[in-house]
This record gives sequence, C-alpha cells and structure tokens, in this order.
Amino acid sequence: MEAGKQGSCHSSRSPQPGPSDGWWPHLSVSQVLSQRTCTVQALLCPQNTGRTEAWKVLSPQGGPWDSVARVLPNGSLLLPAVGIQDEGTFRCRATSRNGKETRSTYQVRVYQIPGKPEIINPASELMAGVPSKVGTCVSEGGYPAGTLSWHWDGKPLIPDGKGVSVQEETRRHPETGLFTLQSELMVTPAQGGAPHPTFSCSFSPGLPRRRALHAAPIQLNVWGYVEGQGLGTVALALGILGGLGIAVLLIGAIMWRRRQRQRQERKAPENQEEEEEEERTELNQSEEPEAAESGAAGP
Repeated sequence: MEAGKQGSCHSSRSPQPGPSDGWWPHLSVSQVLSQRTCTVQALLCPQNTGRTEAWKVLSPQGGPWDSVARVLPNGSLLLPAVGIQDEGTFRCRATSRNGKETRSTYQVRVYQIPGKPEIINPASELMAGVPSKVGTCVSEGGYPAGTLSWHWDGKPLIPDGKGVSVQEETRRHPETGLFTLQSELMVTPAQGGAPHPTFSCSFSPGLPRRRALHAAPIQLNVWGYVEGQGLGTVALALGILGGLGIAVLLIGAIMWRRRQRQRQERKAPENQEEEEEEERTELNQSEEPEAAESGAAGP
C-alpha cells in the first residue's frame, strides 16, 4: 500500500463459543501477510485462562509468526501489520480441561479508502446535439476496487449508449494490490436543455457504513441550446438588429439623394450665367468681322 495511507480491517464470524475457564486455544491462519501497512486487532478466541504460554501461532514450516500474528493476554489475536493478503478465514479451536472442543470461524476483510476522486481533462464546452467528452474521473489507491458513478446537475447518470456513455478502466498495482479506477463520460446535450450543466463523479467503496467520496464538480457551457424555447428570442433579436440596419441604410440613401439635389440646384444658375456669357461672346465675335468687311468696302 502507499506510504502515508493506513489500511483498515473488519471481521465477521460464525457462532462464538461462550467464555469458560479452562479453554486451550489453537489457532490456524488461512493466509500469511506479505504487504503490511497498519495494525488491527481481531477478537478471535474466548477469554484466556492465564496459560499465555499456550497461545502460539505457528507457520506450516514450524517457525513462529510473531511478526505477523500473535495472541494477546486477553485472548485476542493481534495482526501487527495487516495487508490485502490477510483477507480470508481465521479459525479458532478451543479445548477445555475436560476435553470438550469448540471451534469458531471468522471472515476477515481488509479495505483501503482512497483519496477523493478527481475529474481530469475536463471539456471547455459542449455542443447541443453532438456527442462530447465531459472528462475523466479517476480514483487511486483503493481496495477493494469500488465503483465510480457520474451525476448531471445532481442526478445520477445511467449509461444508455445514446445520450450518455461511459468507458471504464480498472487497473491493479502489481505490488500493493491497490486499484486505480478511470471513468470517461460522453454525453449528447439535448436541444433546448440547460445552458450551464454541472457534472460531478463519486467513488463508492462498496463497504458497510462507508460513505461515498465526491469529486469537485465542474460546470460547462452548452452551445446551440437556443434551439427550442430560446429560438424565438434569438430570432426576435436578430430581426430587430436587421431592421435597424435596413433603416440606417435607407436614411443614409435619402440624405445622400437630398444632398445631390441641392448640389444640382446650386449649379443650375451658374450654368445659365455661363451660357449667356458664351452667347454674348459669340455675338461680339460675329459683329467684329462684319464691321471689318464694311470698312473695307468704303470709298
């Protein structure tokens, strides 16, 4: 298991023998611990009679397991460093002085609660009617594997292969045995849906009396949501803007034509004066040759 994290354990057992003086216990452990992370005490046998030297746990090879499991004076079995490989069935056999034997079986489960899940690589925006990736929810360092689930605006998302799809991946560390879960969410926002949906994911350890762990939610923008109820509003706004633009163009055209007329009216008198001047000049020029001819025809 990872450094800085502490594993835990809980046990369930078959019918327990009643406490009585004179019990001589003999314990057999189902599995040997190899990965050690924390200390746990599992109550396995009835009250001790004072003969603590008889409380021993032996390996199949005959060597002591004191570093793995040992019996305490109060009749408890101590696992100094429990790990995932300690999961299994523990059996306690107690024999009284008169030879009566009682056996008890205990099922030990080990669990490691991971840190809070995290949404990585979140999308920046979504498009209505288009399948889009929301993000990937990651949970690391848990045992057992547990499950990841997604929520949309606080409501659980159920993959249907159409509007909602989830791709999950589970990896187990070869040394620690801890699990890493990944869940990639793909959604197709509906036309006319919420423009700013909120997504979150949670990890459920699948153990009794253990609450789910929730990732920090993310809020995304959905483009194209104007289809539907928002279409009328946008169309109205576009119509108003288009009408204003046309009105501005018409006013500009009218003003331009007025200015053109005013310029033409101002130029009209000037043109008349110029024409009169030209006519006078032509008359004067025509009179001068006639006078010259009459002078030449004199006495």
